Amino acid sequence: MADAAPEDATDDNLDALLELTRHPDSDVRADAAQAVKTITANQPGLVAPRLHDAIGLLHSHDLDVRTFGQGIVGLLGSKRPDATEATTAAHHLAQGLTDENEFVRMNAAETIGTVGEVSPELFAHPGIVDALVGKVESDDRGATRGHAAQSLATIGTADPSVIDDGTVERLEAVLERGDGVGGRIESAIDAVTTAKATRGANAGDKGETEFCPACGVELDADPTPNFCRNCGQEL
Repeated sequence: MADAAPEDATDDNLDALLELTRHPDSDVRADAAQAVKTITANQPGLVAPRLHDAIGLLHSHDLDVRTFGQGIVGLLGSKRPDATEATTAAHHLAQGLTDENEFVRMNAAETIGTVGEVSPELFAHPGIVDALVGKVESDDRGATRGHAAQSLATIGTADPSVIDDGTVERLEAVLERGDGVGGRIESAIDAVTTAKATRGANAGDKGETEFCPACGVELDADPTPNFCRNCGQEL
């Protein structure tokens, strides 16, 4: 692989590098993981079938390998969303939010937004959203709180139904207590509420599909219920 440019890498090169991510020498592991990330940036289609291996890097005992693994999964999620569709990639990324290392937590918060901008449905799970809000509320690193807030804004803008009113209220509570990343939290709240309002207005203009004004989820058309089946909001 040393003589092969990332754009010319082959399956054999990729196999060799993935094997080296488990090498006894930490420098070799880190270099191999970084090389896989570089190949992913240049040839996401080559790495996409190896998503399972990329996810495995997220759980390495090696800090550098975990960090590069986040970058690899993030690149696949943004460049080849078909590769992460209907997979557990989002849940594995979210597990990084509780990593013992502050930089892994920060990268996890940021990478979730990168993937969520393209495929917000991957994060339409209360546990993942709750974990992001938890980072905004209590992580001891301001950068992590800020990235978590931005990821919530990104996902909520792409698909307002993923972020419910309870999440917005929790963000507002953090804002009220006075936080070092209050500006990013306020921006997140504005982005989500604007996206919800826009979706509701668009639905009203079309006179066809209706969405819950509280959580943004599409309502059943026939018959139209008097409450949202997703969040219980009266209509």
